[in-house]
Amino acid sequence: MFKHILRSLIFVASMSLSAVGWAQLVGYVHEVKGDVTLRDAGKQPAKALVGDTFQQGATFTTGADGTVSIKFEDGQVAIISPNSQFVATTYVFNKAKVADSNILLSLTRGGLRFVSGMIATTNREKFAVRTNTATIGVRGSDGAIGLAGDGSIMASTSEGAVTLTVVVNGQPVTVTIPAGATSFSVAGGPPTPPGVNPPIPAALAQVAAIIRAIAVANPPGNAPANPAAVAAAIKAAVALAQDPNNVALQQAAQAAILAATNANQALLQQAIAGGGVPAAGGVPGQPAAAPLTKTETQTITTLPSGS
Repeated sequence: MFKHILRSLIFVASMSLSAVGWAQLVGYVHEVKGDVTLRDAGKQPAKALVGDTFQQGATFTTGADGTVSIKFEDGQVAIISPNSQFVATTYVFNKAKVADSNILLSLTRGGLRFVSGMIATTNREKFAVRTNTATIGVRGSDGAIGLAGDGSIMASTSEGAVTLTVVVNGQPVTVTIPAGATSFSVAGGPPTPPGVNPPIPAALAQVAAIIRAIAVANPPGNAPANPAAVAAAIKAAVALAQDPNNVALQQAAQAAILAATNANQALLQQAIAGGGVPAAGGVPGQPAAAPLTKTETQTITTLPSGS
């Protein structure tokens, strides 16, 4: 029984969820490893925990052993590598008119992988990532960027395409990076022509290693997700994990699954009615759940037998 409920809660956390009254929350923490700090709007920095919610303007800082996977309401996913600082600078998800939505994420150091949700899938001009030396335009894709201390930057994508723009001598220089290709800019120089497995300069060796590491991470599904509903489901799962034979907690978890699933369907249909295009892999009305991460799989397989 407990295994079934926990699997269902993890499934819900990777699906789209929504409810009225939580518009100020823009995302939630899906997975944390190592040292990760979250500084949410108007709050003191605190250790990031799975199920934490956050608002526009939140900053995530990872230590040498820290990685964090976060998910936004429209399904946008961000995986932040060790020794990084990331800011959810601007996030607006207008479910009544999805084309009016927009995302601007900022990376001040380290590495970031992004998997596009409904906003970028609906309007490719409405999602960008900025660093202190470059702007990355995301065109409905699964990609990664890494930033070195001297401003050198590398960008790659496995699906879709991204644009990399660097201002050189006061003029923007842009390249479009197709699926499977990589481009980089060394210390503010022009971005290189995109290539598959291009020779990497020594200045970007560490950045290339960061990108390789986060490229193989297992992200959550990119269907829309209401942060507060997911957080409630996670809390139910945590409470049940601490007392798996508690009938009341089992019933509460089952109720949370049902409520979240119903809200999930309502949000997706509302966003589609508002002109939203489901992200790749999503089926209208029935988004695909992401495969379980290694951590989630270990959690389930190490539960007491018979639970």
